[in-house]
Amino acid sequence: ISYGTAIPAIGYTTSPSTVSGDWTVEPTCAVYDPADTTYSTPLTGTSIPAGTYVTHCIGGTSSNYNPTSYVDGTFTITKAPSTVVIACPPSVVFTGSAQTPATATVTGAGGLSQVVPVIYGANINVGTATANASYAGDANHLGSTAAQQTFSILATTPAAPTLVTAVVGKKSVTVFWLGSTFNGGNPITSYTVTATTGQTAVIPVTGVGILGNIYSCTLTGFSNSQTEVFSVVAKNAVGNSPAGVSAQTIVFPAHLTTTSPYPYGAVIKVGVVGAALGSTLTVRVGTTTVGSGKVSSEGELSLNLNINSKVPGNYLLGLYDGTRQLDSKSITIRTK
Repeated sequence: ISYGTAIPAIGYTTSPSTVSGDWTVEPTCAVYDPADTTYSTPLTGTSIPAGTYVTHCIGGTSSNYNPTSYVDGTFTITKAPSTVVIACPPSVVFTGSAQTPATATVTGAGGLSQVVPVIYGANINVGTATANASYAGDANHLGSTAAQQTFSILATTPAAPTLVTAVVGKKSVTVFWLGSTFNGGNPITSYTVTATTGQTAVIPVTGVGILGNIYSCTLTGFSNSQTEVFSVVAKNAVGNSPAGVSAQTIVFPAHLTTTSPYPYGAVIKVGVVGAALGSTLTVRVGTTTVGSGKVSSEGELSLNLNINSKVPGNYLLGLYDGTRQLDSKSITIRTK
């Protein structure tokens, strides 16, 4: 029999042959451990380990025969089969690390039930991974191997870009960001930079790209009184990442425009672009105010400065809103 099967009733034969009517009390036969030389403990039940045992008969009385000797036999309990089963989902999402979603269990007669290790193949990158498991066997069970299971590792969207910062220019801004450090299992193909008022730039990434690279782009066309926040999104074949958003809010300052250098004796005119509507601005040279005016409804201002253009040289103009300086620009008055 195999392990886990109940010990059967043990029969006997006689020499010379007897018939049932000859026995007053039949012999008692059972299976014994070979170490049980006194045959004191018959083996019964289903939990006897695999191995070779002794069959032994004792007793028996007959009206026609006198039992004089008993010849022992052998009884073998073989190892029982085992079965390994792998449970595995059809797919998992790429994480950049080894994927280990499967479990394997071996079962067998006599209450065998335990987890066994799973051996994986190609389980890091996007594609088809394999899961295998086997059981080497034990004292009472034969070894077995499960049918190989496969599962798909699916690409996903990239991680959000980080460290989004912006440097303000004149009606423009240069946005810097740290590229995604996780590409979702597919190469990142582009980054899209968007301002809250809609200005957008798409930055292609050639080849496979370099994860964690620093990128930048410049957006233009802002009104200098605008307030902006910038976001950056990475894209791969699956889709877009969450947005990385600039930590700071950008306020574009007003600035001076000039036609410097000015001819000797000319009227010194300057413009102001992008100032807050209705604000009163002043232009100074050092601490001396050389012009002031109220910003028109278009957000612009034109000023004639009180600078003696018959004194050639360089003058540093400062644009102020009250005590707050908005811009500075150097101008030159030519010699006669």
